[in-house]
Amino acid sequence: MSEIGGEQALSALANFALSKHRDASSAAFKLGQIGGTKSAETLLKYLAQGGEYAHQAISYLDSAQAERILNFLKSGHPKSASVIWYFEKVKYPPAIPVLIDVIKSSNTHNMGAVSVLEKYGDMAKPEIYEFMCSGHPRSIYGAIILGRWGNQIAVDKLLAGFDDSQDDNIKENIAKALVTTRDSRAIPPAIEVLKRNSKKGDLAKLLSLWGEEVVDPLIAEANAIICSNNTFPMGLSNILWALGKTKSKKANDYLIEQLKSSYDSSDKDLKFRRELGYWAITSLQEIGSPESVPYLLNIFNLNPEPGFDMRPFVAATAIGTFGRAALEPLLALLEKDCPNKSYVAKALGHVRAEESVMPLINTLEERAGSEYNYYVLAALTEIGSAEAVGPITHLIKKVIKKSTIYSDLERNKYEVPHEGTKESKFIEKSIESIMNFIKIEHEELINLLVGFLPYRHLNGLGLKVLNKIAAGSIKDKIEPALFNFLEDWELQVFSPTHSAFEILGKIGDEKTLQHLQTWVNSSYGEYAYNAIESIHHRHKPTTY
Repeated sequence: MSEIGGEQALSALANFALSKHRDASSAAFKLGQIGGTKSAETLLKYLAQGGEYAHQAISYLDSAQAERILNFLKSGHPKSASVIWYFEKVKYPPAIPVLIDVIKSSNTHNMGAVSVLEKYGDMAKPEIYEFMCSGHPRSIYGAIILGRWGNQIAVDKLLAGFDDSQDDNIKENIAKALVTTRDSRAIPPAIEVLKRNSKKGDLAKLLSLWGEEVVDPLIAEANAIICSNNTFPMGLSNILWALGKTKSKKANDYLIEQLKSSYDSSDKDLKFRRELGYWAITSLQEIGSPESVPYLLNIFNLNPEPGFDMRPFVAATAIGTFGRAALEPLLALLEKDCPNKSYVAKALGHVRAEESVMPLINTLEERAGSEYNYYVLAALTEIGSAEAVGPITHLIKKVIKKSTIYSDLERNKYEVPHEGTKESKFIEKSIESIMNFIKIEHEELINLLVGFLPYRHLNGLGLKVLNKIAAGSIKDKIEPALFNFLEDWELQVFSPTHSAFEILGKIGDEKTLQHLQTWVNSSYGEYAYNAIESIHHRHKPTTY
């Protein structure tokens, strides 16, 4: 492109960005990537008029535009503070005092300016220290920056600011900064923030890095909360989660005790105990100690209590993370009639061991749509064994023949009877479980899927799975059924017809090409053309 042509293209982009067109942001991003003075001027105008994603486009500009961007930041324009993120990438020392001014004056961008200044490190230290000591009402933000650098000189200021502040967000940021300084006085403020209702994940992670040093204070706080509350406060979940993050042996022992107590019906109410058990299991999983496996497995032997209980559900996931170490005890439980057998199946799915495939298949229940069978299907899907295809296909056929779906569909294939019923959901879940892991062309499954095509409620699912496995030897079985499907207007008009064309494109030959030609000028012409192209690229025929 010539220089003149380049200037013309740049002007066109600039005009489009300022046009307030709904796609103007695309031109703005392109200008940011191109860079240069004209791009910078245009983007600042775009920002001033409220352009979408303007600050992100400006952040692409290089350091040559730093002074221009800084002048806009100093201008006091209502949108001026939006450009602060540019100075995160471009380390420009003259921006430091201006960013401090943003903290002093802005209610919406002060923490953004803190995050940007944090990246400047020693370059900004003298001015940040001066700001912290200035006595300005927002000088605590200077202490937060120094604390994030782990600087001990900020600790006293942070502690005083924590005691004085009524703002939960500022308290959380002060606590994070204090914890980063590694001063032992940071532990009580950090725990106080963790006790509040919202999840404080970042703070819990930072505090847990102290390891054994924080385990006793966290346990003491957890015990105090448990003793003084009749309802489960979210703050307790933060404390338990932080204990798990320490990966401490003492924390592991404590969490096992809480898990055991969560099944003691003589103590707290049911809802409290369920929450306590849930978070104990989650934290035990985080620690990952084999010592917790027997206690997690024991959950499956306990009689279910009224209402929905997440404890067996999360226990199954937690046990699954131990891999083959949990395989033998899980298979032993599968052979028993334990109260939470569904979750044993779920746990085996997470372990993903081939040895559990046939034991799981052998336990499939006669009641094809039972809850237990759903969990077995999910487990087999995760394990990914082709051995499961035959038994599951057999089970699907049993459901179809036993349910009212079969007889109703036979009477009128264009109706959609009982859609969303337990039986139809089971069929869909079963087929999708096969689709997720099938590794072979299983004839029984293929015949079943082809048999779905005449029925509107099931043909979309059949097409979806056939599309997944379409290849090689299934061509002769599928092609005639697809041709009939496409000719049956009342069926295809309500179905994902594009899938049928896509399958033909994958498996087609010269005969298929001839059939597809008849569709090119129809309302489905685009699908037909794409299928022809697919065959052409694969087989390279000389003529259509």
